[in-house]
Amino acid sequence: MRSIPDANQLLGNLAHALAHEIFAPGAPPALDEAARRARERLDSLVDQLAAPLKLPELATHFADARERLPVAMAELARVLSDNDLQIEETERQVSATFENALAVRGAVDLVARDRNGRHVIIDLKWTHSGKKRFDELKVGNAVQLATYGAMVAGDAPYRAGYYLLNQRQFATLTEAG
Repeated sequence: MRSIPDANQLLGNLAHALAHEIFAPGAPPALDEAARRARERLDSLVDQLAAPLKLPELATHFADARERLPVAMAELARVLSDNDLQIEETERQVSATFENALAVRGAVDLVARDRNGRHVIIDLKWTHSGKKRFDELKVGNAVQLATYGAMVAGDAPYRAGYYLLNQRQFATLTEAG
């Protein structure tokens, strides 16, 4: 029982899979196209990646996913477009060895570039409240974003932030970072 992910983890996995399919390299899709593709793929991805969402006790979470995930994908497309970002890759596999031989590896949810060619690191999060992520940014504790930024951009300047899927909000610093 402990190995079965909870509803939030299942929804997060589902959202990542949708984003990987919807956000191909290049310009972001139109809002209605992103929502349409999410609705189209949702049920089959649930069968593949998040089957426990079909259990009766998770029925409300599944209903929420059907309603919220297409809108979240459309809003992510809007954020990318409004900020003139070009998608470089989703689920980019990265690894690095930092000082004192600390080896790190992971998958960056979405890597884009701004009009100046700088990397933009976007970490997708499904959560009930974005408070924790906003607090991490405010006090400088967004370690995952900083680590991914260092692995993708090296010493070059980059931007990074969280896209809070459930809230359909993009959380980032107002200046570089």
